[in-house]
Amino acid sequence: MDVSSLMCVESWNPVFLVFTEHAPRLLYYSHIPTSLVALLLSGFVFRQNRTLASGILLGVSILFTVWNLVDLVVWTGGNSQVIMFFWSVLYLLQALILAGTWYFSRVFLDERDVIFRQKMFMLALLSPLIFLLPTSWNLSGFDLVSCEAKQGMLVNYFYAFQGITLLWIFKYLFEKYRNTKENFIERKKTLIFSLGIICFIIAFSWGNLFGSLTLRWGMEQYGLFGMPVFIGFLAYLIVRYQAFDIKLLGVQALTITQF
Repeated sequence: MDVSSLMCVESWNPVFLVFTEHAPRLLYYSHIPTSLVALLLSGFVFRQNRTLASGILLGVSILFTVWNLVDLVVWTGGNSQVIMFFWSVLYLLQALILAGTWYFSRVFLDERDVIFRQKMFMLALLSPLIFLLPTSWNLSGFDLVSCEAKQGMLVNYFYAFQGITLLWIFKYLFEKYRNTKENFIERKKTLIFSLGIICFIIAFSWGNLFGSLTLRWGMEQYGLFGMPVFIGFLAYLIVRYQAFDIKLLGVQALTITQF
């Protein structure tokens, strides 16, 4: 992140998660509310109907919340060791969120689990990010002047993983939409769900990619607002089409999600 105005210290500084000069103004508005929205709806859905799809949705929401908390510490931490540790897991968490979103899309729309070999392929794609996490391939050092971690070669693999996963999701959603042309209701449900998923993954991925390429990390804050948009589409599906076999979410949700 662009924090050149801050000099990191090697000694422990217990003060973090508070506004600092280098932190963007949107920091807490983009991280905390988006996490709460995701956790509230996914927690409600899982409580009402404990299926594989609702469990995956809850898992993705938890991962998204953990990523937000880790990113908050990276932005507000004043100790190089703390920032280095939390920064090291950001890309893995983001990869897990994308993988979870792929998994959720398949299970939600197909209403069955993903076949074993596809799970293994996704796990194989994730493996380098997991096993090389504590090595210099992930982070090669730390710049005390700019208070930034120095990224290793693993970041290039992460971009490749991100591209492959996004294309995999887009291909699946397109094929699913095309194959439902004979069922108007399923076609509309698939379209609404696909729009929500695409808004989320494009916003989330673009925000981090733009920050990495331009070092204007403040722009990543806007990418987090894709999650509430996705949650809004899901809430509409629950109210209008009884998604997750939930008959009614409530008058408030119906009012918010009506188009």
